[in-house]
Amino acid sequence: MDLKGYIGYMDKLRRPTETLMKMAPADKIDWKPAEGNYFTLGQVLEHLSTDLGAEIKGFVTGDWGVELTPEGEFPPEMQVLPPAEKFPCCDPQTALKQLDESYRLSKETLAGLSEEDFRSKMVKAPWGVEGPMWAMLLSALEHIINHKYQLFFYLKMLGLPVNTITLFMGEE
Repeated sequence: MDLKGYIGYMDKLRRPTETLMKMAPADKIDWKPAEGNYFTLGQVLEHLSTDLGAEIKGFVTGDWGVELTPEGEFPPEMQVLPPAEKFPCCDPQTALKQLDESYRLSKETLAGLSEEDFRSKMVKAPWGVEGPMWAMLLSALEHIINHKYQLFFYLKMLGLPVNTITLFMGEE
């Protein structure tokens, strides 16, 4: 995969993600599938709508939005995930606006990346994983895809009319 192919794949994920976000009922943002350490619907929307731009910016520029340790890792207080209830949430309309911003940031950041760096530059995530830029950027998309699936199943459990076409093509 080259950088142009990566951006094309990223763009292909946007429509179904937006469709699922639009289907999320605003009156259910506090809903979660079970008691325990699960994200609420609103937390899934928040995370899905903001994370891609932040991860791409982090991998490409090294700016993760916090001061890292000398080893390039998150500070100790951020190295353990907090319980789900500590994560922020948002409503579907806010999620759609944030997704626009996340995609804008992603494209702006990727515009400054050379094909050579995309293919061969080694980078390290602040959670300790290292690899070539292309693989780490692909992992950022995989992360988003996983949360898109999570949103899909939340909507399905809430009884909304989602199906395979909704999930992959963004058609209701």
